[in-house]
Amino acid sequence: MSDDFINDLVEIYARCETSEIKKDNSFIYLRDKHEENPIFQKQNQAAYEIKRRLEKRIQSQTSIKNQVCEALYLISQLIKSGDEDNIRFCYDLIRKIYCDSWGNSRWDYFDKSYQLLLDCHDYFLSFTSRNLTPHEINDPNRRYRRLISVILGRSRFKEAEEESRNLLAEAINHLLKSSGLKGFFYYDHEGDSQIVMEKLEKGYKKSLTFVQIIQKEIFLKPKNQENYCYYEFSHAKHEFSEYEAEIYLPMKERFFFVLAEKSYKNLADIWGEIPFDYIEWYEFVQSKDPFVLERPPTTQEIENHIEEIETNLIEKIRDVKRGIFRNVPQGNEN
Repeated sequence: MSDDFINDLVEIYARCETSEIKKDNSFIYLRDKHEENPIFQKQNQAAYEIKRRLEKRIQSQTSIKNQVCEALYLISQLIKSGDEDNIRFCYDLIRKIYCDSWGNSRWDYFDKSYQLLLDCHDYFLSFTSRNLTPHEINDPNRRYRRLISVILGRSRFKEAEEESRNLLAEAINHLLKSSGLKGFFYYDHEGDSQIVMEKLEKGYKKSLTFVQIIQKEIFLKPKNQENYCYYEFSHAKHEFSEYEAEIYLPMKERFFFVLAEKSYKNLADIWGEIPFDYIEWYEFVQSKDPFVLERPPTTQEIENHIEEIETNLIEKIRDVKRGIFRNVPQGNEN
């Protein structure tokens, strides 16, 4: 974005209604100065459309809370369009017009929500590829083979990968991405643990929700290696708790669990084997009533399972994001 005229455009569009822009002397001077500049022409057209949307959707609101909500919706739509110049122009224009009138609490909420929307994943997907029976097919690949085949295709099954990879996690990630969600899915947990943790940290810190595939293996402490499922959960929980008061998204509502076992009984049976430091994690999972992913025996039941994943995961993840718009603080005025 060219700073030699963009700040002037912000000032002009903040001061003038769209119906008066072309009559404004400052605008006329700026337009004539950049008459042969295609970048200016493009940005000015975008500025006009953004200001027109602000007038239609924000200025018409009867409460400041609704103004903030509509401003966030507009910013969110611009983020989806991917034009960084327009996103920044809209933010600067909103700040210039509304920052003082909205008050500190609403402006702080808008600013923090803007930063979150600008650079966030819809979900962080946590899973394990640990195989308790080496040289045999990994348990979730065996149990959910038909479901995985429908989602990823039969060709995805290769003997070596059936032992070492969690194809169920890949299938669930595929469903989430196919629905239009943007997620963090880091498969390679091998190598230097410090490097792995740094990448995982970037992931959960930029994610709106945390989705974890629950297998009994994750609650059994591995030998001579990090339990990344525990690391991801505990650090995401801390991060979400820190942010809870700033954007009014309850920490617990941002966690979702998929139980990849035959039943709750499989999870309850290992209670006596759970290490002391995993108890809080285990109890947290139970308190969230995880979605049980049963093994579907028929094609129709596979389709039903996919619909249940859409209902129990995809829509709930989207609803967390909608909470950003719903939870604008009321403040002391309007």
